[in-house]
Amino acid sequence: MVKKRASRARQRLRDRDWDAIRQEQRREVVAFLAAARSGEMHDLIALLDPDVTLRADADAIALAASRQAENAPALTPKITGSDAVGDALSGRIDEAIIVEFAGLAAIAYWRDRKEIVALYVLTVGAGKVVKIDALADPATIRTALQTGMLSKP
Repeated sequence: MVKKRASRARQRLRDRDWDAIRQEQRREVVAFLAAARSGEMHDLIALLDPDVTLRADADAIALAASRQAENAPALTPKITGSDAVGDALSGRIDEAIIVEFAGLAAIAYWRDRKEIVALYVLTVGAGKVVKIDALADPATIRTALQTGMLSKP
């Protein structure tokens, strides 16, 4: 019985249209970045699931805190809900660009247009952003670049 379930699960994964999933995710990431940059809270919240969660690693929190004078995102370890996430990010992602991370579109903070120092990895479901991971651990970013998991701009 377990083997049969595992076989069915593998078949469902093979049957998915991964190109369409990647294209939808990319569209959502591009729209999210545009809305976050514009500072139009209504537009940003419309892209977020009501129960969206933003999780930030310690390095992302420290980086954002060091840049508060430059209107950096207001990060804490966990922010939940579209209003709170929208408030933390709206109008605060100026130097960000779209990159590919693990085969999907992601948002990178590109310091001085020279170096990726943070990533925002968005998970999309049913046309809404359901989860955001803010990562700025230098070892993680360096490893992702070295292994090809993260594309340079």
